Amino acid sequence: MRLKIKLTIFGIFLLLCLGCNEPPPDNEIIPTWTTYEFAETPFRMRIFRSYLYAFNYGLWRMNIERDDAEWEKISLPDPSSHPMGIYDVLVNDKDNSILIAYPEETMMGHGLYKSTDDGVTWFPSDSGMLFEDLQVINDKPRGLLATPDGILAGGMFIWKSVDNGETWSSVVSTGVYFLDLTSHPSSLDIIWGWGMSALLESFVFKSEDGGETWSTVRFEPPYDLPSPFLMQDLAFDNENDSLVYISMNAPRILITENGGKTWSHPVVIDSTVDADVYMLWANPGKSGHVIAGLGSDIYESLDYGKNWEMIENPIENTIYSKVYDPVSHTLYLGTESTIYAYNIK
Repeated sequence: MRLKIKLTIFGIFLLLCLGCNEPPPDNEIIPTWTTYEFAETPFRMRIFRSYLYAFNYGLWRMNIERDDAEWEKISLPDPSSHPMGIYDVLVNDKDNSILIAYPEETMMGHGLYKSTDDGVTWFPSDSGMLFEDLQVINDKPRGLLATPDGILAGGMFIWKSVDNGETWSSVVSTGVYFLDLTSHPSSLDIIWGWGMSALLESFVFKSEDGGETWSTVRFEPPYDLPSPFLMQDLAFDNENDSLVYISMNAPRILITENGGKTWSHPVVIDSTVDADVYMLWANPGKSGHVIAGLGSDIYESLDYGKNWEMIENPIENTIYSKVYDPVSHTLYLGTESTIYAYNIK
């Protein structure tokens, strides 16, 4: 009897010890944080190969594969002619040329520039683009997107180039003066774009054929949306190309499960917070895992945006931009003078 009791106690002890080393459940996310000081507030960030590009009025890059990496500033064309700064950056994988959306303020000014020597020299790269808007700077391209068969640029038009930005042709007129473009991570033919009209109302467009044709995404019937409704960010579910999340100028998001044909009523992330959701991200490695930034706070949902919980973070200022590195599973979040790397293993 004593032997049996001892074996039983030993067995319980062994199970407890084994349990201490068990891996976390599949739905548990274990993050780590790294902080990088930055010279300004990054309007946007992009990752090309091993480099993180961050930009606003200036353009910097950092080799994120190196532990001792430092920011490298890239020279730009005359900044006095470009008061709005840089809106987007695209690096060609084949020749490492850098294409920037860098609108010039004058009527005859250019909107895109290219460098083939890491910014030592720049030359206009917008042949074929016609800028006709009276506000001049607003119709120039502000969003760039590489597609399997070329490059798309978005402004008052959506333009396409099949020769790495040497020449462009108009695809469609959007009627909005700001346009961002993003493609589905696993279905590259699905592209969504959004911008703002002169009346400060957001418009959303989508293409299901790689940018050849476009349709307007409607938000009908009228939901309880802020007025004006300003879209802030967009995220795709990696496994379901019809599941899309949209954030706005309120602590709420919209969700569609059928590619924008119908939308959920706005999902409130936190009713006690009065902040825009500038940052919205869906984990490409885990369907249903969504992260939203409200001010300097980060909220997380593990059930497709239905329920949210605040997660601890070292961020002190409003989150304005994000970019994800799928190689290191790191989400970079841009704030005033600081970029935070949120590593999710």
